Amino acid sequence: MPKENNLVALKKYPMRVVKILAGVLAGIAFTAQLSLAAPSDVETKDGITVWKVPTANSAVVGFKAQAVLSAPINAVVGTIMDTPNASEWIPNTGFIQMIDRSEFSQGKAKLYYLIDMPFPLADRDLVINSKMSKNPSGIIRIDNQIASDSRYPAKPGVVRINQYTGSWLLEPLGNSKTRVTLQGDADPGGAIPIWATNLFVTKQPTDMLKNMREQVKKSRYSDYKIPF
Repeated sequence: MPKENNLVALKKYPMRVVKILAGVLAGIAFTAQLSLAAPSDVETKDGITVWKVPTANSAVVGFKAQAVLSAPINAVVGTIMDTPNASEWIPNTGFIQMIDRSEFSQGKAKLYYLIDMPFPLADRDLVINSKMSKNPSGIIRIDNQIASDSRYPAKPGVVRINQYTGSWLLEPLGNSKTRVTLQGDADPGGAIPIWATNLFVTKQPTDMLKNMREQVKKSRYSDYKIPF
């Protein structure tokens, strides 16, 4: 029986499933700029602040998450752009593959992202155009838009995500610290009620930023060169 149609199993394990679901959707690291209403429902724990944010023209609740990491901004960028090792800190990542980096020196890339969902849910995937920019103060944004690519058509048994938005904002601070702000929302599609997606929308950003705190300290990122 296809995973997506096994609604009996979905009802049997609802909290485990929706917690993971909310998590992996928050973990889309290369996401597009949001147009959001004022944030609400603030939670702060272990130095990480997360807001639930109503989205315009959608019942899906978005999030905004912020933390200060003890690493310079180049190490933070290096962590985000290290797609082969994304699963080390972004839970439930099947893989993220950079499929076009012909304009990477200008901060542009195209990526394919496969999200490994727990049974009984079907895996999710999407194709993303990524754009990184830096202002004169050294603040870096990573903004994307959903894309398509003939090399990565929709696959049988995998739900293609067609609605998502979000962004990374990286602000260099003194003493080799970086303020990281992540925000986004996504409709997972398939047989998932919106209320379930909204219920745990703030959990994954918290877990992901906790993991990122340790990931950015790895020596492989200390000499990372921002590509522009």
